[in-house]
Amino acid sequence: MAGTFYINCWASLGSFAIYFLLIFQTARTPSEILIQSFTVAFVVFIVTFIVRFLIGYAFYTPQLEENVVEEHTEELQEESSTNQTVKIEKNNIEETQAKEVAQVVKTLMAQEN
Repeated sequence: MAGTFYINCWASLGSFAIYFLLIFQTARTPSEILIQSFTVAFVVFIVTFIVRFLIGYAFYTPQLEENVVEEHTEELQEESSTNQTVKIEKNNIEETQAKEVAQVVKTLMAQEN
């Protein structure tokens, strides 16, 4: 379903206000005007649910979800094949970083003496 519950509330409030202002100038009793305005607001509130459902149904695209699943499985297959390469590179990086840290410590120690 497209949208949120608040859309229904705003549509209902708007329809109440518009109907109330349009019918206010007629020669009807205030209670009759309010009852009709609330009736219109309630009907619009319910109709907005139907409209939101139809919009959500019209924009629903199951093909898109299938493509996303297929792309995700392809990515997982590629990742599993490259996991070994990544592990080897990670070990090389850790060794290189350890050597650099050791060199920095040696340099600092030499500067203190």
